[in-house]
Amino acid sequence: MNSHEKATEADFYQYMRGRLYRPVVFLESACIVFIIASFLLNPYLTSGISRLEAILLVCISLISLAKARWPSILLWRMGTCLYSLALMLISALEVQDMAGRGDPFIVPILISIWFYNAFVTPSKYDCLAILLLTGFAASLVCGRSLMSGMAPELFGLLVFAVFVVAITLNRTMLTMMHSMFFMQDEFRRLAEIDPLTKIPNRRALFARLDDKLPLHQQSWFWVLIDLDDFKQINDRYGHAAGDQVLVCFADLLVRLSQPAFLGRIGGEEFGLLLSRQSASQVDQLLNRLQAAVAAARPGGVCFSFSAGVASFTPGVSTADVLRMADQAMYAAKRQGKRQVVFASGSPQMADAI
Repeated sequence: MNSHEKATEADFYQYMRGRLYRPVVFLESACIVFIIASFLLNPYLTSGISRLEAILLVCISLISLAKARWPSILLWRMGTCLYSLALMLISALEVQDMAGRGDPFIVPILISIWFYNAFVTPSKYDCLAILLLTGFAASLVCGRSLMSGMAPELFGLLVFAVFVVAITLNRTMLTMMHSMFFMQDEFRRLAEIDPLTKIPNRRALFARLDDKLPLHQQSWFWVLIDLDDFKQINDRYGHAAGDQVLVCFADLLVRLSQPAFLGRIGGEEFGLLLSRQSASQVDQLLNRLQAAVAAARPGGVCFSFSAGVASFTPGVSTADVLRMADQAMYAAKRQGKRQVVFASGSPQMADAI
């Protein structure tokens, strides 16, 4: 996610999965171990594990493995629902095999599943679906034995109270996590966005340099841009006019340089990370930008820029690319400003000269 982009609900689900990954994987794995142990150690079972129970156990294991293995949010959400349903079914079937001695266990198992999902389900709709599906599965398998001798009125009141508490816990947890995530995202954006121009700042731009895509069919270019005579603009027209020039230039960069990652390095310096087929395409883009700058005249102020361009090539470090672009930019200044100079040390620059 780029620093100038706001987080989305999909990003929130990824955040939730990341925060819950370790505890959920641990608890689901532990639950599988407990189920196996209960079938081996339960003295009240009238028979061994049935074929249906074995199938459910395999399904639970495969669902848990898939959730841990693949980062898909859809798989995570659907897997949580299916895991809870299968867990409730295998628990209810085991209780039924205990010939009435296991009836007191089914309600605590159901409540435990409800409360567990209240804390690990990333959507209120998923939580509601799990509560309804597991409750229906328990009643379908156990029937009236689910009430364990309780009066129907008291049993209904207990189930309703636990249902409301589980939904409330889930809603409270999601609200807190939602607020925390988007607050952190806003702090991230504030830390990585230039407050004047609203484009990425030096920190975000240089971080992107380290994360640039590997070289494939297209080439990567680093463009260092410096506005010409910016100090004279501030001295003659005032700093408010200078700020207006910076904002105007940033807007032109965003509009004309796509697709690219750009940012304000500091003062009147800007940087562009471009992916293009050739250096001539970079040259054409910068010429269009120069023409747009000449026609802009924000607040009646004329301005121009000088730029140095260097390419990322195998065997050349990022530090060397930055140094070559810096030297090329100062060469553009010495040549009379309002120039674009390509670093001579980059082997792909010949076609732009």
